Amino acid sequence: MAPTPPPGGAGPLARRGPGRSCGCDVTALDTRCCRAAMAAPLESSGEDQLRNFVRVLEKRDGTVLRLQQYGSGGVGCVVWDAAIVLSKYLETPGFSGNGAHALSRRSVLELGSGTGAVGLMAATLGADVIVTDLEELQDLLKMNINMNKHLVTGSVQAKVLKWGEEIEDFPSPPDYILMADCIYYEESLEPLLKTLKDLSGSETCIICCYEQRTMGKNPEIEKKYFELLQLDFDFEKIPLEKHDEEYRSEDIHILYIRKKKSNTPSWPPVNHLLPLFQEVIIALGAFLFQLWEKPAAHVVKNRCFQLIARKDLSLAADSPAPVQSRDVRSLNQYLDFSIMRDA
Repeated sequence: MAPTPPPGGAGPLARRGPGRSCGCDVTALDTRCCRAAMAAPLESSGEDQLRNFVRVLEKRDGTVLRLQQYGSGGVGCVVWDAAIVLSKYLETPGFSGNGAHALSRRSVLELGSGTGAVGLMAATLGADVIVTDLEELQDLLKMNINMNKHLVTGSVQAKVLKWGEEIEDFPSPPDYILMADCIYYEESLEPLLKTLKDLSGSETCIICCYEQRTMGKNPEIEKKYFELLQLDFDFEKIPLEKHDEEYRSEDIHILYIRKKKSNTPSWPPVNHLLPLFQEVIIALGAFLFQLWEKPAAHVVKNRCFQLIARKDLSLAADSPAPVQSRDVRSLNQYLDFSIMRDA
């Protein structure tokens, strides 16, 4: 079933009231529910409002983001509540900090961007943003980038990214990875987590916003997601009181996620190890040279001769006659033969 959002808006998220989740089954691709009507008024941008409409999102500075949506297509064609909640959270004083905004001149990558709402908000706050989604959503992303380019104070571009595939166009880990409502298909969980592992670095902060749903397989999917997530990542939940004062709901959660620290000790750069390797090679060469100059056979023979010369040597003590020189020569030849045999 293709999403068919209603033509009118229902006001901000706060009007849902605490704990009033729509509980819609996203796995059924059904957006004919309260989530599709939340967050902000709609602007008609065509003759058929069900086919072509714009979502308006007002920022704290009074400027307005205009987000083109489609009345038919996949789940990426509309602005979901979690995207609005995360977008507005990025504007909160608790996140933005004092002075320059926390996102200013930071590299940001958004996964599953859809309409690009979250990434565009970050770009208007000074971040250098890459919004990503499947090939079929690139036109919508580029349209929304063009509609809001006059508000961008950082930079923003759209790229194709399919979860689970090899990463080629994203060589450096970003400072932030943003995700809004990316947890809905069981088949996509492992590819999503693989992409998170491939893209994130030890200092990357992943901010994930999702709605806790109660219908269909959603509870099982969310449980599996967190079971897989904790294998490679640590995460913490942002308290509700730190969300935007108006755009919040008890069933929409924001998480900070970071890659777990590796237990493998870090090695210094190779150029720092070269002097150490040189010293080891020189010492090993000197040791081998000494062995060559003074073979072990000579050491063994000299030790044996010392034992023979000792008065308490059993051979000399038990012999009725003194040990003759030929006896020593015979013993010497025997030792030479034994050493050669053992070698």
